[in-house]
Amino acid sequence: MKQAACPYCGESISDEDEAVTLWDDRQYCRRCVEEVSPELYQFAADGGQLVDVVEKSDISMKKYVRGAGYKTLVAAFLIFMLPVVVLAVLDPVNARFDLVFGFCFFWCVFLAGYLILKGLLLLQRSYLPRRVAVEHNRLVITVSGKDTSYPLDECRWGLKESYRDGLTAYTGLRKGILFSIPERYICVGHDPALLPHLGAFLLLAGVRRKSYWSGLRIFILTVLGMLIGFLLGYYLGQIVALLTKDQFWLIALGFLGTFDGGASPLTMRITAALVGLPRIRE
Repeated sequence: MKQAACPYCGESISDEDEAVTLWDDRQYCRRCVEEVSPELYQFAADGGQLVDVVEKSDISMKKYVRGAGYKTLVAAFLIFMLPVVVLAVLDPVNARFDLVFGFCFFWCVFLAGYLILKGLLLLQRSYLPRRVAVEHNRLVITVSGKDTSYPLDECRWGLKESYRDGLTAYTGLRKGILFSIPERYICVGHDPALLPHLGAFLLLAGVRRKSYWSGLRIFILTVLGMLIGFLLGYYLGQIVALLTKDQFWLIALGFLGTFDGGASPLTMRITAALVGLPRIRE
């Protein structure tokens, strides 16, 4: 039994409309499907599936470094060394020690970070293969043979950077369709041919797009963090300056407080993405 109307245009569907059933189990008239994407109608008519699969062999440290890894390393080095350089300028007597200590400390932290990332890679690999599919009006995520599904009405999506899905750091995927689901973020697009079909279907089905509030929230938290960090650093610097009778601490701690306060929200977000591992509902 056919439904009365096309969900997209609202018009009645007849046999002449060459309706096609899409992945939300609803029938759409050919005109609407081809209006959104000329290729989607034939893809659906041929029985195409909206499936994104990541195998164990698809992730590696090499892909991490080729992707965002070296950029992250350069940015982290510059951000870390900036306050060290400022301290060296403000304290010329100990400038050489400050620079050498900061440089060596950074690379020790880098080595520890590399080992942690290597461990996370092995942990991520233990959860693979991961299959993400859109079928029967649900987003179905299969990890280690266990399925977790979410109604499309509970999902938000957008064509965005992939860093919120920690697995993509090791697959080399930099941008794709990012699903926001109740527990975490999932990014798909490891098969480039999938993206236009999936995006067109999500538009047809009326799945809600993800808002820009998340990015705005990070910006607001960063500004608040800088303000709070500056106030804490400034007043702590005043206390230390009174005890040591050296105004250097007033400037140094004020700067470090501002820097740390502003970096904290971004660091927490990136760390959450990197260590975010699959969680399966039993």
